[in-house]
Amino acid sequence: NIDYVEIATTGTAKDFGDLMNTPGGAASGMSPTRGIIANGIVSPADPYYTSEITVLTIASKGNSVRFGENTWNGGYGDGGSNNTRALFAGGYDQGNARNQQKISVVTIASEGNAINFGDLHIGKGWNWGAGTQTRGFFGGGNAFPSQTHYNQIEYVSMYSGGQAIDFGDMVVRAYAAAGITNAHGGLGGY
Repeated sequence: NIDYVEIATTGTAKDFGDLMNTPGGAASGMSPTRGIIANGIVSPADPYYTSEITVLTIASKGNSVRFGENTWNGGYGDGGSNNTRALFAGGYDQGNARNQQKISVVTIASEGNAINFGDLHIGKGWNWGAGTQTRGFFGGGNAFPSQTHYNQIEYVSMYSGGQAIDFGDMVVRAYAAAGITNAHGGLGGY
Protein backbone atom coordinates (compact mmCIF):
# COMPACT_ATOMS: atom_id res chain seq x y z
CA ASN A 1 0.00 0.00 0.00
CA ILE A 2 0.95 3.64 -0.51
CA ASP A 3 -0.57 5.96 2.10
CA TYR A 4 -0.57 9.75 2.19
CA VAL A 5 -1.36 12.60 4.58
CA GLU A 6 -2.26 16.20 3.87
CA ILE A 7 0.75 17.97 5.39
CA ALA A 8 -1.23 21.16 6.14
CA THR A 9 -3.79 19.26 8.26
CA THR A 10 -3.66 16.68 11.02
CA GLY A 11 -5.38 13.34 10.72
CA THR A 12 -5.07 9.72 9.77
CA ALA A 13 -3.21 8.62 6.64
CA LYS A 14 -5.38 7.70 3.64
CA ASP A 15 -4.89 5.22 0.83
CA PHE A 16 -3.04 6.60 -2.20
CA GLY A 17 -2.65 3.41 -4.24
CA ASP A 18 -0.39 0.39 -4.47
CA LEU A 19 3.25 -0.20 -5.32
CA MET A 20 3.85 -2.10 -8.54
CA ASN A 21 5.90 -4.60 -6.53
CA THR A 22 6.33 -4.88 -2.76
CA PRO A 23 9.95 -4.00 -2.00
CA GLY A 24 11.33 -3.68 1.49
CA GLY A 25 14.41 -1.54 2.00
CA ALA A 26 13.75 0.55 -1.13
CA ALA A 27 15.35 3.94 -1.90
CA SER A 28 13.31 6.97 -2.93
CA GLY A 29 13.52 10.39 -4.49
CA MET A 30 10.97 13.01 -5.51
CA SER A 31 10.25 16.19 -7.39
CA PRO A 32 7.26 18.47 -6.78
CA THR A 33 5.27 16.28 -9.23
CA ARG A 34 6.62 12.72 -9.06
CA GLY A 35 7.83 10.15 -6.53
CA ILE A 36 10.46 7.57 -7.51
CA ILE A 37 11.03 4.23 -5.73
CA ALA A 38 14.12 2.14 -6.56
CA ASN A 39 15.43 -1.29 -5.63
CA GLY A 40 14.44 -3.29 -2.56
CA ILE A 41 14.03 -6.82 -1.32
CA VAL A 42 11.11 -8.68 -2.89
CA SER A 43 11.55 -12.04 -1.12
CA PRO A 44 10.33 -14.78 -1.47
CA ALA A 45 10.87 -14.10 -5.17
CA ASP A 46 14.15 -15.17 -6.70
CA PRO A 47 16.27 -13.12 -7.06
CA TYR A 48 15.48 -11.72 -3.61
CA TYR A 49 16.36 -8.16 -4.61
CA THR A 50 15.17 -6.06 -7.53
CA SER A 51 16.73 -3.41 -9.75
CA GLU A 52 13.30 -2.07 -10.71
CA ILE A 53 12.45 1.64 -10.46
CA THR A 54 8.79 2.69 -10.25
CA VAL A 55 7.13 6.12 -10.34
CA LEU A 56 3.94 7.73 -9.10
CA THR A 57 2.33 11.09 -9.79
CA ILE A 58 1.97 12.97 -6.50
CA ALA A 59 -1.03 15.12 -7.53
CA SER A 60 -3.20 12.15 -8.54
CA LYS A 61 -3.81 9.07 -6.44
CA GLY A 62 -3.05 5.73 -8.03
CA ASN A 63 -0.65 2.85 -8.32
CA SER A 64 3.03 3.19 -9.10
CA VAL A 65 4.08 2.20 -12.63
CA ARG A 66 7.33 1.05 -14.18
CA PHE A 67 10.00 3.73 -14.66
CA GLY A 68 13.08 1.65 -15.55
CA GLU A 69 15.97 -0.27 -13.98
CA ASN A 70 18.70 0.78 -11.59
CA THR A 71 22.32 -0.11 -12.33
CA TRP A 72 22.35 -2.84 -9.65
CA ASN A 73 20.06 -5.45 -8.14
CA GLY A 74 19.85 -4.70 -4.42
CA GLY A 75 18.27 -2.90 -1.50
CA TYR A 76 18.82 -1.04 1.76
CA GLY A 77 20.44 2.03 0.19
CA ASP A 78 18.80 5.45 -0.02
CA GLY A 79 18.19 8.36 -2.37
CA GLY A 80 18.51 12.11 -2.54
CA SER A 81 16.78 14.36 -5.06
CA ASN A 82 16.06 17.83 -6.36
CA ASN A 83 13.30 18.84 -8.78
CA THR A 84 15.21 17.38 -11.75
CA ARG A 85 17.25 14.36 -10.66
CA ALA A 86 17.14 11.48 -8.19
CA LEU A 87 20.37 9.89 -6.98
CA PHE A 88 20.53 6.42 -5.42
CA ALA A 89 23.53 5.25 -3.40
CA GLY A 90 24.68 2.43 -1.18
CA GLY A 91 22.79 -0.68 -0.21
CA TYR A 92 23.42 -4.38 -0.49
CA ASP A 93 24.16 -5.51 -4.05
CA GLN A 94 22.87 -9.06 -4.53
CA GLY A 95 24.55 -9.43 -7.90
CA ASN A 96 28.02 -8.85 -6.42
CA ALA A 97 27.24 -10.18 -2.91
CA ARG A 98 28.66 -7.05 -1.29
CA ASN A 99 27.72 -3.58 -0.11
CA GLN A 100 27.28 -1.10 -2.94
CA GLN A 101 29.66 1.81 -3.47
CA LYS A 102 28.02 3.14 -6.63
CA ILE A 103 25.83 6.21 -7.02
CA SER A 104 23.31 6.10 -9.88
CA VAL A 105 21.06 8.84 -11.31
CA VAL A 106 17.75 9.22 -13.15
CA THR A 107 16.02 12.24 -14.63
CA ILE A 108 12.70 12.33 -12.77
CA ALA A 109 10.61 13.81 -15.61
CA SER A 110 11.50 11.06 -18.10
CA GLU A 111 11.26 7.31 -17.71
CA GLY A 112 14.31 5.20 -18.40
CA ASN A 113 17.12 3.27 -16.81
CA ALA A 114 19.48 4.79 -14.27
CA ILE A 115 23.05 5.49 -15.30
CA ASN A 116 26.26 5.51 -13.27
CA PHE A 117 26.88 8.85 -11.54
CA GLY A 118 29.87 8.24 -9.28
CA ASP A 119 31.01 6.47 -6.12
CA LEU A 120 30.81 6.70 -2.36
CA HIS A 121 34.13 6.38 -0.50
CA ILE A 122 33.25 2.84 0.65
CA GLY A 123 30.55 0.29 -0.02
CA LYS A 124 27.86 0.33 2.66
CA GLY A 125 24.24 -0.54 3.30
CA TRP A 126 21.50 1.01 5.44
CA ASN A 127 22.83 4.51 4.78
CA TRP A 128 20.63 7.61 4.61
CA GLY A 129 20.24 10.06 1.74
CA ALA A 130 18.92 13.62 1.29
CA GLY A 131 19.11 16.29 -1.39
CA THR A 132 19.01 20.02 -2.09
CA GLN A 133 18.87 21.77 -5.45
CA THR A 134 22.66 21.62 -5.74
CA ARG A 135 23.89 18.69 -3.61
CA GLY A 136 23.08 15.09 -2.78
CA PHE A 137 24.08 13.87 0.71
CA PHE A 138 24.65 10.33 1.96
CA GLY A 139 25.67 9.34 5.47
CA GLY A 140 25.92 6.65 8.08
CA GLY A 141 25.48 3.05 7.09
CA ASN A 142 26.72 -0.39 7.96
CA ALA A 143 29.43 -2.77 6.73
CA PHE A 144 27.05 -5.78 6.64
CA PRO A 145 27.57 -8.58 7.55
CA SER A 146 29.91 -7.10 10.18
CA GLN A 147 28.55 -4.83 12.90
CA THR A 148 30.76 -1.90 11.90
CA HIS A 149 28.66 1.29 11.67
CA TYR A 150 29.75 4.50 9.93
CA ASN A 151 29.39 8.18 10.86
CA GLN A 152 30.80 9.78 7.69
CA ILE A 153 28.66 12.23 5.67
CA GLU A 154 29.49 12.59 1.97
CA TYR A 155 28.11 14.83 -0.76
CA VAL A 156 28.11 15.15 -4.54
CA SER A 157 27.07 17.93 -6.89
CA MET A 158 23.63 17.10 -8.32
CA TYR A 159 24.77 18.02 -11.82
CA SER A 160 28.30 16.66 -12.13
CA GLY A 161 29.11 13.04 -11.41
CA GLY A 162 32.19 11.70 -9.71
CA GLN A 163 33.62 10.65 -6.38
CA ALA A 164 31.67 11.77 -3.30
CA ILE A 165 33.41 14.43 -1.18
CA ASP A 166 33.75 14.30 2.60
CA PHE A 167 31.30 16.69 4.28
CA GLY A 168 31.94 15.86 7.93
CA ASP A 169 30.88 13.35 10.55
CA MET A 170 27.65 12.55 12.34
CA VAL A 171 27.76 12.81 16.15
CA VAL A 172 27.32 9.02 16.46
CA ARG A 173 27.88 6.02 14.21
CA ALA A 174 24.46 4.93 12.94
CA TYR A 175 22.70 2.88 10.31
CA ALA A 176 19.06 2.62 9.18
CA ALA A 177 18.71 6.34 9.98
CA ALA A 178 16.95 9.04 7.94
CA GLY A 179 18.23 12.26 6.38
CA ILE A 180 16.34 15.49 5.75
CA THR A 181 17.10 18.92 4.30
CA ASN A 182 15.21 22.20 3.96
CA ALA A 183 14.67 21.28 0.31
CA HIS A 184 12.88 17.95 0.57
CA GLY A 185 10.84 16.98 -2.44
CA GLY A 186 12.94 19.30 -4.55
CA LEU A 187 11.20 22.33 -3.00
CA GLY A 188 13.15 25.33 -1.73
CA GLY A 189 16.61 25.21 -0.24
CA TYR A 190 19.91 25.74 -1.99
